[in-house]
Amino acid sequence: TEIVTLSPAAVPTLSLLATPVSVAQGGTAVLTWSGQNVTSCSASGGWSGARATSGSENTTPAQTTTYSMVCTNATGQTVSQNVTLVVRVELVSVNLSVSQTSVTSGSTATLSWNSQNATSCTAFGGWSGSRGLSGSESISVGQTTSFVMVCANSSGSASDSETVFVQQSPAFARPTISFSVSPQIITAGNSAVLLWSTQSADSCFASGGWSGQKSTSASETVSPSLTTTYSIVCTGPGGTVSES
Repeated sequence: TEIVTLSPAAVPTLSLLATPVSVAQGGTAVLTWSGQNVTSCSASGGWSGARATSGSENTTPAQTTTYSMVCTNATGQTVSQNVTLVVRVELVSVNLSVSQTSVTSGSTATLSWNSQNATSCTAFGGWSGSRGLSGSESISVGQTTSFVMVCANSSGSASDSETVFVQQSPAFARPTISFSVSPQIITAGNSAVLLWSTQSADSCFASGGWSGQKSTSASETVSPSLTTTYSIVCTGPGGTVSES
C-alpha cells in the first residue's frame, strides 16, 4: 500500500493600499494591490470587475468611497481587503477689499481680492465677468456702486462685496477766513488788534483768549496779560473753517 501525502495549498495573502488616503474633491489617488499565492482577483465597492493579481489604478471619487478586493488561490481559498479613500469637502472663502470707499465722481478705486479652495471667480455688480482666483483691478467710478465677487468650487461658493461711495460736488463754496493780529508781540498791559474777514461764511464763533459769536468780518482790540492764543471758527453752507 502506497500513501500519497498532499501538500496543503499555500495560504493566499493580499495587500491593498490607497495613496494618498485622503484627497480634496476632484483629486486623484492611486490604488495599489499585490496578491501572493493567488490565481485571480476581483474588485467591488468603488470599483468592480476582474483584476490582475497585482497592479495599480488611478481613481477620482466624488465622495468618500470604500474599495474592496477578493483574491482566490488554486484550491478556492479566498482573501479580501478593503481600503477607504476619504474625499475632503474644501469650503470656499473669498475676501474683497477696496483702496478707497469714498471718491469724487470719475476717480479711480482699486479692488483687490483673494480666494481659498476656489476653482473659479466671477465679478458682479459694478464689474462683471470671469476673474482670476486672486488679483487687483482699478476701476473708474462715476456714481455710488457696489462690487461683488463670487468664488466657487465643486462643493459650493462664497461671496464678498464692497461699496464705493461717490461724493457729490458741494452746492456751495467752502468758507475761507483770513485772520491776523497786529502787532504779534506786545508788553503786558498794551493792546493788539485782531482782524478777520471771511468768504462764503454766515456765522463765526471765538474761542481761546476770547469767546462768543463774532461777525463774519470785523476787528477787535485785545489786551492780554500774558501770551495768548485766539481762535475763530466760521461756518457756511459749504462747510466749516477755523484759524488761530
